[in-house]
Amino acid sequence: MKTKFLLIISLAFCLLFGNVAKALVSQTVNLKTAGTLNSYLTAKYFSIVDSLTITGNIDARDFITMRDSMPNLVSIDLSGTIIVAYSGNLGTISGNNNYPSNEIPYCAFLDTMKWHSKIITNIILPSTLNSIAMDAFGSCALISISIPSSVTFIGNYAFSGCQNLTSIYGNNSKPIDLSSSSDVFDFGVNMKTCTLYVPIGSVSAYKAANQWQDFTNIVEMGQTTPVSSITISGGSAITKAGGTLELTAT
Repeated sequence: MKTKFLLIISLAFCLLFGNVAKALVSQTVNLKTAGTLNSYLTAKYFSIVDSLTITGNIDARDFITMRDSMPNLVSIDLSGTIIVAYSGNLGTISGNNNYPSNEIPYCAFLDTMKWHSKIITNIILPSTLNSIAMDAFGSCALISISIPSSVTFIGNYAFSGCQNLTSIYGNNSKPIDLSSSSDVFDFGVNMKTCTLYVPIGSVSAYKAANQWQDFTNIVEMGQTTPVSSITISGGSAITKAGGTLELTAT
């Protein structure tokens, strides 16, 4: 009887602390030196972080840590980071390579050796970003992406296969030239249902721009629909779009 009781207690203990170990957590890390993300968290802790905020300097070595060592990562905030240049064989692709500063590196979140992608649904990019390299977000689970106005280049297949994308925010009033890049949004992004939000006054430019023009819904940011009339009945209001609405208190 005593043995059975101890067995039940042991099982309860394992279940309790097993679930605690598997609980997902948010983590904020300040990197004073680029390439050191992997030294801030133990391998066991990497597996339970689902939301990560990084400040400071990062490079391609930190991207490979996020990609290959953090399987449950779904949300990343890089708004407080500066991406610095890196040269070596510890980056996001095999072999010795040069990774420019202010660029989301090639295959940042796509492992071409295993051909799998991250479950990341949300990422905030740094405002100093200049370019997004080839296959950077290929086949990721992104729902929405905001491309900083500082970005001037997006490489081949950068967002290809991102089937969950429902909104893209292009913050540059002049569309990024994609004429030299192949299939940036193809093979998964639904151009009919994914809305492209652009700065006020730039819709016509995007509708004429290579690849951007393929989006059915190109909408100005902050666009509102004016109201032409309102009907109040039984405490509820019904409005019609197309004009203006004035209410006068009596």
